[in-house]
Amino acid sequence: MPSSASFASTNEGKQDFAGIYNRPDARTYFQTLKRVDYAIPEAAKPIFKGLLGDLRARRNGGGDGGLKVLDLGCSYGVNAAMLKYDFTMEDLYGYYDRGMERPFDEAVQQDRHYFGRQDEDQELNVIGLDEADRAVDYGIATGLLDDGVAANLETSPLGNGDAEKIKGCDLVTSTGCVGYVTDRTFRQLVSRLNDRPRPWFANFVLRMFRYEAIAEVLADAGYVTRKLEGPLFAQRRFANIEERTAASEAIQQIGLDPETELMNDRYYAEFFLSQPADEADSFPLERLASWAHEAKGVEGPAGQQHP
Repeated sequence: MPSSASFASTNEGKQDFAGIYNRPDARTYFQTLKRVDYAIPEAAKPIFKGLLGDLRARRNGGGDGGLKVLDLGCSYGVNAAMLKYDFTMEDLYGYYDRGMERPFDEAVQQDRHYFGRQDEDQELNVIGLDEADRAVDYGIATGLLDDGVAANLETSPLGNGDAEKIKGCDLVTSTGCVGYVTDRTFRQLVSRLNDRPRPWFANFVLRMFRYEAIAEVLADAGYVTRKLEGPLFAQRRFANIEERTAASEAIQQIGLDPETELMNDRYYAEFFLSQPADEADSFPLERLASWAHEAKGVEGPAGQQHP
């Protein structure tokens, strides 16, 4: 079972983007990540939307106000922008690629006005969880996030007030925070998210990180975890040769072949779906495969384009 220490060691090989994740304005975040073609939220979008459609049918549209998503590692609300407003990464890069960083109040005023003019899925609420408090505040203030929790569950317990915010979630998502968060975070979440019906967990995990410890925590709570075999989802380009080398070594250390990463010069993630056992029995993985066909930046093993 991987330890948080082994995750930390693996992360040492990655470019340090910490300076862009907790600023008063999202512009620096998007302008920086555009240069490395950060793309996984859009690759994840068809699968998340498909899962929400299935959950909506199973749960008669969700509770009051529709379905509720908890997005782990939400930053400024990127996945929320994908799901609530149907943006693409190109849309977001284009919008934020104008001008210098603004003070918080100015950024919120302008961006809330912009998002407020877009068509929004009124039957979807996205709650963000991230230790970057200013990013969470921005997401809430602009309307991208319906609410948020600024906390590090690796080091601190989830407070009762924050637990109330995430109560009743239908789907828990992540697109790259596993590796920074471990089974410690998921142990807290699954103990708090125990209302019926229980949420599904949909995680895109970089191939350099093992998911077994998280799957075991969820299994102890009655969940079945399945990996979507075959498709690999592009996260972003390597920032430099050091990242490329470190990623290749980390992938080999856990017994996988890094050929896809090396051929395409990118990080790739796998997708894991964890569901309560009774619901997993009635959900064929073929549905995930069909949704993956719609995703951008999806490869098969050894760099072969996934059909």
